[in-house]
Amino acid sequence: IGFSKCYLERLGYSKEEVEGKKIWTSFIADSDEMDRMIAYHQNRRKDDGDIPETYEFSFKTRNGDLLTVIATVTMIPGTRRSLAALIDITGKKQGESALLQARKKLNLLNRLTFNDIRSSVYVLAGYIDLSRDMVTDPAMIAWIEREKETIRQIDKALGFARDYQDIGVRSADWQV
Repeated sequence: IGFSKCYLERLGYSKEEVEGKKIWTSFIADSDEMDRMIAYHQNRRKDDGDIPETYEFSFKTRNGDLLTVIATVTMIPGTRRSLAALIDITGKKQGESALLQARKKLNLLNRLTFNDIRSSVYVLAGYIDLSRDMVTDPAMIAWIEREKETIRQIDKALGFARDYQDIGVRSADWQV
């Protein structure tokens, strides 16, 4: 097993500690991933075409930190040896997780604000209806009817906003 100097530094090992002394499975953090990757390793040597070339797994460093890694593995032609390229995507995964949490919090704030506004609109509509029942002046009734129409437009806009408030929180689903 061999790693670049930069990658060894990220893992907390020296070249002398790894090359010829550690096997690749000693860096896999999760036992289920270990089983899956060993099966990939064995089947790749049987020339089984169903083995993915690229996959994600958890890699453990010397001090126990977990890295999320994308591995691309291919066989070296004419040998039973493989070549793997590893890309550390830990920061990307952490960023995605933080972004999702922020979106969820904003969505919650949006829902609370939406409910507060909608409640106030309903109360205002009730007051307008009470006012309408107390007024006999035709000019004032016309103004109250305009107020009621404005309330209906606000309620319609709130309904539209509610229908789209979860955009950006869920992953995109492609439709065929």
